[in-house]
Amino acid sequence: MKLKWTVSISLLKINCAILLFCSLYGCRNKCQDIECMNGGECIDGSCDCADGFSGADCSAIISLNILGTYNVTETCPDLEAYTVNILADTLSIFSVKIAGFFNGAFNKLISANINNNSITIPLQDPDGDGRTVSGSGTFIPPVEINWNYTVSDSTGSNNCANSVWLK
Repeated sequence: MKLKWTVSISLLKINCAILLFCSLYGCRNKCQDIECMNGGECIDGSCDCADGFSGADCSAIISLNILGTYNVTETCPDLEAYTVNILADTLSIFSVKIAGFFNGAFNKLISANINNNSITIPLQDPDGDGRTVSGSGTFIPPVEINWNYTVSDSTGSNNCANSVWLK
C-alpha cells in the first residue's frame, strides 16, 4: 500500500511541476483558438495559407487585392501613360483579366495568373491576329504592380521592362 501512495504522490508532484512550468512558460496549444479558412493550416499560432489566399485567417482571396484601375507609366516603345483595369476572372481565384493593356492595343482582355504576389501573363494571342503578349510582374500591396512583358507580332517585338502600374 505504501508503494501505491508513493507512486501517487510522485505523480502528483510531477503534475504540479508541469502545471507550474506551463503557467510560467506557456504550454498551451498556440493553435487552440486559431481558425484558418480556405484550407489554411495553423502552425505555431499563425495560419499558413493555401495558394490563392492571404490574411491572418486566410480569408482574403489574393487576386481580389489586385483588382482595380491603375495608371500606367512605361517606356515601350516610347514613354506612355495610360489607364488599365484589372478585373476578376469569374472562373478562377488564381486568375485576373486586364482591359486596356499596352495602351489599349488589344481589343480583348489579357489573362494573367496570380501566385501570391507574383503575376504571370502566359503567352497568348488574345485578339487572334498573330500579336502575342507574355510576361511577369510583382504586386506590391496595396497599390503597385511592376511588370516586365513582351508584345510581339510579325514585324518584331516590344520588350517592356520596368512598367509601373499604380492604383
